Amino acid sequence: MAVFYQVISEIKRGTFTCAVATAAYRSGSNLTLELFDKNQSKIVSYSFDYSKKTGIVFSAIIAPAHTPKCLFDRQILWQTVEDRETKYNSYLATEFTIALPEELTTEQNIELIKEFAQTSFVERGMIADVNFHNEHQNNPHLHIMCPTRVIGGKDRGGKLLAKEKGWNTKATINAIKQEQAQIINKYLKKYGHESRISELPDNVARFDCLRPWL
Repeated sequence: MAVFYQVISEIKRGTFTCAVATAAYRSGSNLTLELFDKNQSKIVSYSFDYSKKTGIVFSAIIAPAHTPKCLFDRQILWQTVEDRETKYNSYLATEFTIALPEELTTEQNIELIKEFAQTSFVERGMIADVNFHNEHQNNPHLHIMCPTRVIGGKDRGGKLLAKEKGWNTKATINAIKQEQAQIINKYLKKYGHESRISELPDNVARFDCLRPWL
């Protein structure tokens, strides 16, 4: 049975986590956060090793064509985000947690994920850190983390520029929700399933991400 489920998490400083830690957990990676410690007058490193995490079926960074190659490296991408955000309460990233249809095979869901990431995020100018989880083989779901800043073109050195406020509006969130349902229905039909997502809730749950494992 096709089920609609989408939760949006705002990853912010001051909520006991960071973009690097969350990205490490979602991707099952070993990532390091480097911060300048004013008291010690030096850079201090914090390691987040989730390389033994199981249930990660597919992991990739999908981004606009003008994105520098270095930002397809998860370590560099999220350290760059952390470096770019300097305020104590900075809004680092938005995370979308999305249910995937159990009716589809792993390969079919990966095909769906790639199209969804491209049409709903990349075509809006976002970088999408995509991670498909299915820990128990009966709960397929997707985590997509997106930095809040737009990527500059070649003339701007491919750097993270100003925040794109339009990505966080109710209109954009609702549009992504609708796109998710449409793409899921497209793939259910494509692969011969009768179930469909027909009615969507008016609002999508939103909360600050307090821990990466929530």
